[in-house]
Amino acid sequence: MNIRFAKYHGTGNDFLIVHESALEGIDPVDLAPAACARTTGVGADGLLICREEPLTMEIINSDGSRAPMCGNGIRCFASYCLEKGLVSSDIFPIQTNAGEMIAAILKKDPFLCEIDMGRPDWSPAAAGIPDAEGEDFADERIRLPDGRRIFVSSLLMGTYHTVVWLDQDENVEAGAPDLGDEKALEIFGRMIHDLPIFTRQTNVNMAVITGKDEITLRTFERGAGMTAACGTGACATAALARRQGKTGNKVTVKLPLGVLIIRVEKDETVYMAGPAVRVAEGTYELSS
Repeated sequence: MNIRFAKYHGTGNDFLIVHESALEGIDPVDLAPAACARTTGVGADGLLICREEPLTMEIINSDGSRAPMCGNGIRCFASYCLEKGLVSSDIFPIQTNAGEMIAAILKKDPFLCEIDMGRPDWSPAAAGIPDAEGEDFADERIRLPDGRRIFVSSLLMGTYHTVVWLDQDENVEAGAPDLGDEKALEIFGRMIHDLPIFTRQTNVNMAVITGKDEITLRTFERGAGMTAACGTGACATAALARRQGKTGNKVTVKLPLGVLIIRVEKDETVYMAGPAVRVAEGTYELSS
């Protein structure tokens, strides 16, 4: 069976986008791991399903698990909808499993849009840590399987996120990896991602303050592993930095393949601005 797809990336985080009309009789949870495979499929971090009336984005990670929200994915989805003529305005709502998000097209060539990402939820239960006490899970010390004790903060920002300041003195002393050591970051991120305390697993955002209102970020993404970018992770990290007084309300988040501009309002509503690029369109041949 042949399935029409479009491939986009947002600062290196790449997605296959398929209209629901192309999936008759196909379970997207089964499709995602096959189509997103880097060597035997098209290759992507995730699969986005487009539904209309109302306009809805369904997100399936490359391992077949579902995600409630994806920041880079929704910008790619917005670009796809614009190019396919599915929207007639430069400002439009997109339904997700994390609620309604508003996309505002800032520029069409090159494409740039801003997404109203809503407000973070700091409660431990919302972050997937139901057994934790207190109103939040901020700057908490956790123990890794290798014995290291690391300070982390967790929250819900569209999906489950944990932020680790690699340059925090206590984390440096505990042996947190260097931001440039890809292998060490992957091992470190996976350890935190898999800890039983995170009952639904967690995205792990490994961050360093690298300038005034500037954060450099790497993310081990729930359901995908190390990724070039994570939009909701950038939002979560910027929201935490603002709350802890590390930055102002407008932050540049530097990623390996680009930057995102995150704005955090006084009421903690988070806005994310960034690009999306169409890479290819084609037909994926689904094996029987």
